[in-house]
Amino acid sequence: MFNDRYGLTQAVIEGRKTVTRRVVDVSGKYSELRVWQPAIEMPDGLYGYNDNGWEYLVEPYRKDEIVAIAQSYKNCGFVREFVTDDAEMYAGWNNKMFVRAGMMPHQIRILDVRAERLQDITKEDCLREGIELMLVYEKLWSKMPKPMYRNPVYVGLIESDPREAFASLIDKISGRGTWNKNPFVWRIEFKLVK
Repeated sequence: MFNDRYGLTQAVIEGRKTVTRRVVDVSGKYSELRVWQPAIEMPDGLYGYNDNGWEYLVEPYRKDEIVAIAQSYKNCGFVREFVTDDAEMYAGWNNKMFVRAGMMPHQIRILDVRAERLQDITKEDCLREGIELMLVYEKLWSKMPKPMYRNPVYVGLIESDPREAFASLIDKISGRGTWNKNPFVWRIEFKLVK
């Protein structure tokens, strides 16, 4: 699931978003996880140490797995009469939490999954996350445009660094202060296949 409120589902479908970061531990149980140095990245997970001892965190997806992009049936173009005749499907008319994966028109293939700290994101990955590069003329008579970046959260907000734009986006999606907490995240790279 991608966030519709900030246009991320549409960015995936249009091919502007090819990477996502998901907080490894939303509950905060592993917030003090210290990754063994050198980091032990086990197949399908992350192995680290905290006050409770050794912990193994399992990746949410596997490489080459195909995953449906959740959209409400209304946004997929279904006919309302077809959906409302089926009580189970009715819940998915406006809410993508209740849709069937096999009925979704778009899917992605997982290319890579790995754990990293949120603030380790590169400028290039910010653009893969859906941050948009804009060329802005600072003054009307300026001949050279200045590269600026914006995120879908604030259409009018323009940042001078793509990491600043991404930081404001992740704080909106995952909660205020997420960027500053610098949690472990799963970096999930994918491509649209249908």
